[in-house]
Amino acid sequence: MTKNPTVLITYANLLRNVRIVSAPDSTLLTYDEAEDKAEAYRQAWSAKEQLILDGMQTCMDLTFAAPVIDVAVAPWQYDWAAISFPLILDMAHEPDAFIDILTHELFHVLFADNQIITSKNQRAQSRLQWEKLFGEEHSGGTLVHIAVHAALKYMYLDIHKEPYRLTRDIERSRQYPDYQQAWDYVEQHDYRDIIAKLKQRYQEIAA
Repeated sequence: MTKNPTVLITYANLLRNVRIVSAPDSTLLTYDEAEDKAEAYRQAWSAKEQLILDGMQTCMDLTFAAPVIDVAVAPWQYDWAAISFPLILDMAHEPDAFIDILTHELFHVLFADNQIITSKNQRAQSRLQWEKLFGEEHSGGTLVHIAVHAALKYMYLDIHKEPYRLTRDIERSRQYPDYQQAWDYVEQHDYRDIIAKLKQRYQEIAA
């Protein structure tokens, strides 16, 4: 069995000094509020962690390269676009939704740093050539999220067996054009076929 990485979820207090231009001051949590919410996130994630990490790696036939993955949560109760490197999430969501948002970012990590390629090797990254799998008409943001969303659909339906997660994710993604277009593509195609194409592409690179 593939060894799962350790996912460390930490309230990053120093991120209080980083301001989001569009975020109203009222969305900034106090220290105690942020610590409490981070603990709620840790508990929610812990209940599903092994299921999710096993499912992610099985889904893609990829293994996480890093033994420890640090997740910084910032005290902004404001829904902004989370980032995967460094991995930073906001506190705008309830713990159950946080699980799916973290899974989304972890798929970015898994696609970029695994036993076949590493984000430190940009040449290897460019060889993925996802536009040849999904169409050159898509933006780069849409292409990478076609891959992520197909994998997420697998997690929601085949691993969690909780379709409401899929519905919630699609609805939330409407505010981000690349995300919405990626979901449109995934909903118009068989997510299992998309995953199969991705797995084949990684194996071609490995060979």
